[in-house]
Amino acid sequence: MKIEWLTVKGPFLYAGGHGVVRHVNWKDVFTKIRNFAGFKAPGYLTHEAVHWSDIHKKWFFLPRKASTTMYEEVADEKKGTNMLITADENFNSFEVVKVGNNNHPERGFSAFAFVPGTNDGIIMAIKSKEVTGEDSESFATVFDTRGNIIKDDQNLGSNYKFEGIFLAT
Repeated sequence: MKIEWLTVKGPFLYAGGHGVVRHVNWKDVFTKIRNFAGFKAPGYLTHEAVHWSDIHKKWFFLPRKASTTMYEEVADEKKGTNMLITADENFNSFEVVKVGNNNHPERGFSAFAFVPGTNDGIIMAIKSKEVTGEDSESFATVFDTRGNIIKDDQNLGSNYKFEGIFLAT
């Protein structure tokens, strides 16, 4: 499927291109990732930032939230992660990399992009903070695929919540 555009209308995501649709159920994949990363049920991982790298031939996941316990709304506000999970194309081999320190567990990854010209070796990511009674905030951070921080979290301004990122060459 070649997608030329995306838009949201009501509760639906529309993808334009050639009109062919294929649905893939990732439940088993997400269960394998969660278990490998050490968050077996009733624990959980929440994913908002996922990319495939043609260069590395791997999937890259930056989970937004992670918990070893059952979901609880207030506690979830402080379950942000600092982990990068990679998986081979068939989800048979995984690696978990710690990205810097997790000094701000109220921040979790909401989007990322590979920095052009780095052979998918450097990532710019957006972390979001949503805590009851506080303004939403977003932060940009840059790190390599081994978890080494290049640029610490930079606040993108109060009351802004960024959900995506695109870097042009």
